[in-house]
Amino acid sequence: MPSVDRKVVGEIFRIMRGRFGSPFIAKFQTGEFVPKGLPFEGYDVGLLEAMDVWVETLKDLTPTDIKHGIAARYKHPPSCDEFIAACCGPDREYASQAIPGLKAIPAPILSRAEASRRLAELTDRRLCNGGSISHRERELLIAEQIAQGTYPGGLWPRQMTARYLHSIGELPKHMTKYLTVEQRGDAA
Repeated sequence: MPSVDRKVVGEIFRIMRGRFGSPFIAKFQTGEFVPKGLPFEGYDVGLLEAMDVWVETLKDLTPTDIKHGIAARYKHPPSCDEFIAACCGPDREYASQAIPGLKAIPAPILSRAEASRRLAELTDRRLCNGGSISHRERELLIAEQIAQGTYPGGLWPRQMTARYLHSIGELPKHMTKYLTVEQRGDAA
């Protein structure tokens, strides 16, 4: 179940209005109001639509992500994209989060990139060790699916696949576009 709903977004909007005043709310207002007899009667339609977009965009974030976005310092009232960038940006630091029944590990704080890399390694080990194919075979299969246009994953797993295949010297030509500029220079 998503942790972000209209109530959470309403609280985000309340806090942002408190920090930025009316310019935050004015970004979304249209001056058109919900007619009498309908749910949210009297509310600005543009504001309700903006809140619905924020709910949909932020729905997969954790409460910790949201707290980080609220605590971020903005130069001007943030858009939804700016808010989510603050929630999940590369400067975001993660510490061990409490899980019921699991003793917290006093590990050093990891950057988001390092945490993502470690999670990918653990996921790869779990999938490869429990399955019948190796990590290399799995990544080559993903590359093949990407070439055929049948791979359902997003940009990040494509980039990770390209990085891995590049690191072992087996990068197919169609995967080069998923490397960084520096990595592309190395691949040439």
